[in-house]
Amino acid sequence: MGDELENSYFNFVENVRRWRQDDLLRAVAYLSTQFGEPPLEPNAVSYISPWGLAAIAKATILSGTSHRPNRPITSHDVAKLSSTLGSIATISDGEETSKILLRLAFEQFPYSTSDFEEWTRSIAIFCEVPKSHPKLSHLEELGKSAFGVPVREVVLSCRLLSVVTKKNAGLWHEGFAGSNGFVPFLTELDLGSFETVKTSLTRTIEAHRLDAIPTELKSVTAKRWSQNPLKRYPLLQFGETSLLAPVPRMLDFAASPQGFADRGFENCGNIFTVELGHLFEAYVGDQLKLLAGAAVSGEQEFDYQGSLHMSIDWFVDLPGVTLLVEAKSRRVMPETRSGDGEPSDAYSESLDKAFKQIAKTKSEILAGNPSLNTIKSGKPLIGVVVTLDNFYLANSQNFVAVPPNMLVISIRELESLVLLPTEVVSNYFLEILGDPRLSTFDVFNSMELKDVTLHNPLLIQAAKSLPGFDLYLEGQQQGI
Repeated sequence: MGDELENSYFNFVENVRRWRQDDLLRAVAYLSTQFGEPPLEPNAVSYISPWGLAAIAKATILSGTSHRPNRPITSHDVAKLSSTLGSIATISDGEETSKILLRLAFEQFPYSTSDFEEWTRSIAIFCEVPKSHPKLSHLEELGKSAFGVPVREVVLSCRLLSVVTKKNAGLWHEGFAGSNGFVPFLTELDLGSFETVKTSLTRTIEAHRLDAIPTELKSVTAKRWSQNPLKRYPLLQFGETSLLAPVPRMLDFAASPQGFADRGFENCGNIFTVELGHLFEAYVGDQLKLLAGAAVSGEQEFDYQGSLHMSIDWFVDLPGVTLLVEAKSRRVMPETRSGDGEPSDAYSESLDKAFKQIAKTKSEILAGNPSLNTIKSGKPLIGVVVTLDNFYLANSQNFVAVPPNMLVISIRELESLVLLPTEVVSNYFLEILGDPRLSTFDVFNSMELKDVTLHNPLLIQAAKSLPGFDLYLEGQQQGI
């Protein structure tokens, strides 16, 4: 099976190399702009998928050649490449199916999120939270350490680059923004900041190849599943005056909290993650307080065996159930996304501490610890870990041992969950107690929950703080 994978991926790369590099990248960019906002129609991805296009772009950047004849390339030609990738054997000797599921999840699931939620969440966490929480006002400049310019300028820059490249088959050159009616938008954007962001998102193909040399020395599995270089640098230098975004949505991903977290970690190390954790904890509390009729209280200090400890971050008192909520801003590491290591421990390092924190707090409540006597112990207690990054399939028990009566949910799921009637939310968690099988699903599937983040008040507030987005919101909410 290992030789089959080796040969299959080798053949895929050779098929990519049959086309002139620039021609194939432009074709991929054009087709990438044809996908609308999620949710994607099944028929739209049966022919060619956005993640398939991203994989073709990656292979073209790292292995393509310009020494090919100049010949037309059609969408059918690109679709054949995409289908070849999809048919590649993905399981080599000794690899578990769960490892493949994890790889596919991180390759495909990000395209289910909307552009709106990516950049508005960054504004909400990095800009709005410090303003509404005086104790966190000193973190107002935290996001600036990721790109070197304020978060608002990063979001505006990425939005401008994304929208303009989507309108121009993936291309950007000076003058495109003005010709597409974005002059009012440009007046709100510091051009120096824009240039800084644009430069930080741009890479030459030669530089990408140098970066990939360590991966090229590894196995074919590492080549197939290594991080797409466009995730870090979504813009390619394309000639002397133009840039190309082979997958324009990568520009929106760059403006997401995960994009800031990745760059902040690279620039500042763990201190960035720790400080982001304080902002995220407050943001989770703000979201929980949107639950109408729920009593939400923050972490409490309690005595445990003669020393003081802190409880979980948030207590949510619902009809018939109390939620013990712990917020986690830890990133999913690149090696986890690519399926390296043991699948059963993929998320353990990031989530085990949260599980232990919930378990200790729950134990002390049930034991009648007087420091926690304000929490009603007569109701069922359910632990909820809310993550900033997407820990896909975490509840399946394949990638981390989630304790009984605990659940891992993403902030995206919480942003939709809090808009439901309190009774519905309470009944859902009570149903999990009666049917533990439900706790192995993600919230969207187990609740048959629709993604309604577009209507979340905190995200709307963040969007309205940017120029022109009140009109954008009005159109999107009306389905325009």
